[in-house]
Amino acid sequence: MMRIGFFILPNKKLNNEIVNWKKKVKKSIKQSFYLNDPPHLTLYHSKFENIDEMINSLKVKISKEEKILINVYKNDIFFNDPITNCDTLHFCVKRNFKLINLQKRLVNIIKKYSIIDKNFKFNDSSMNLNYKKFGFPFIGKNWKPHFTIASIRYEKISNSFIKNNFRDSFKVDKIHLYEIQNNSHKYICEIKI
Repeated sequence: MMRIGFFILPNKKLNNEIVNWKKKVKKSIKQSFYLNDPPHLTLYHSKFENIDEMINSLKVKISKEEKILINVYKNDIFFNDPITNCDTLHFCVKRNFKLINLQKRLVNIIKKYSIIDKNFKFNDSSMNLNYKKFGFPFIGKNWKPHFTIASIRYEKISNSFIKNNFRDSFKVDKIHLYEIQNNSHKYICEIKI
């Protein structure tokens, strides 16, 4: 059994911006979440069994499309993040049909390999429903695509982050799989989409 994250990685410009903000947060705030994570947009993550079979199924079944536009349009904060109970600084990504469709196709292919902890509960009913059905709470309408910086208790750095207003656009044609163990992410492979 292994926890795997299915990620879209940023282009070089966005990657540098994320890394710089992570450094600023680390310098000013000692206790935070997600600081050591590689820069990424999460499509899905869960625990899995039959990993090789799942990866092979994904490689075969995920249909090849033209590239998907990733449009970073503002800096924002998820206040009282349901995972960390802190405020999560992030770059918002504009939802578009191809991006939403990619998540749906991905989930439909791999959900049968996902191991769902039936005792895990969220305060939000739609998140609980998604988690019980798919093994991940942020699917469909309640998925807000984004690139996370860190999750912190409110600090002055939040104001300077919001005022920055970084923007960027780029196209992607692959997803990246990472094994997640506590605060460690180990690269597994990439899959063309």
